[in-house]
Amino acid sequence: LVFTNDVDGARIILPFSTLQLSLEGINSHHYYFFDSLKPEIRICIQDIRVLEELSKKGVSTVDTVLRKSQTRKRRRFLAVSSPWAISFGLLIAIPFFLSSIPAAWLGGLLSPSQEKVIGRWLFPVIRLQHSIEEGHSAGEKIKYLVDHLKAANPELKNLEFDVYVSTSREVNAFAAPGNIIVVNRGFIENAQSIEEIMGVLAHEAGHIVLKHTVKSLSGALGSIVGTMILGSIIGYDGSVVVAKATNFLSLKYSRDDEFAADQKGFIFFE
Repeated sequence: LVFTNDVDGARIILPFSTLQLSLEGINSHHYYFFDSLKPEIRICIQDIRVLEELSKKGVSTVDTVLRKSQTRKRRRFLAVSSPWAISFGLLIAIPFFLSSIPAAWLGGLLSPSQEKVIGRWLFPVIRLQHSIEEGHSAGEKIKYLVDHLKAANPELKNLEFDVYVSTSREVNAFAAPGNIIVVNRGFIENAQSIEEIMGVLAHEAGHIVLKHTVKSLSGALGSIVGTMILGSIIGYDGSVVVAKATNFLSLKYSRDDEFAADQKGFIFFE
């Protein structure tokens, strides 16, 4: 399996005989390819068709990941179509109508201070959804790395970031409205170097600077309000179950946004 870098043409070759895969990510499927003899080199793709083609070619290690991916899809389908979700459908329908607000208009409308207010408003939902550990010792270290990026980049110097650590073992990190960056323990524990962590933080800072987090808010607004409505009716514990089942506050970005954040993050990290 050969991957070619679009920038400098460098090639990474992963032999089928030692090819290993893992399925990571919360918001979408991230398939990580690596050589069992050189696990420090990991290639991430999100196109399941690549795995399907490898399966046809008899690469046995792919089948386990494909089954896990299919199980995830079934679970999500059941969560959305369950009687529980249908029972509260009408309560959520009206708030979801708010998601029709044009994303570009919302992104240009809010000032930095207004974004921070929204971030503080959203944080209880983010904490609930992603099991955030406030005051975690790793959080201070991650904040130190973010401050280092700020000091080296004029574009970031005037931004006030809030950095948190999630208990999730998924290899993932994400940015949320209000300059919030959440890093999973799974990513911290699996990172091979400080530079790897810095690269991911620079990518998430790129999302924030480019207003991707605010753009995504229009699509998630209905879900957020729906979660709060459920909490007021069925109580905190019930809303936790529903929020986790339907994956509220799922901040997804388009492929173009991801590429733009990569480019911006590269500048910050350079």
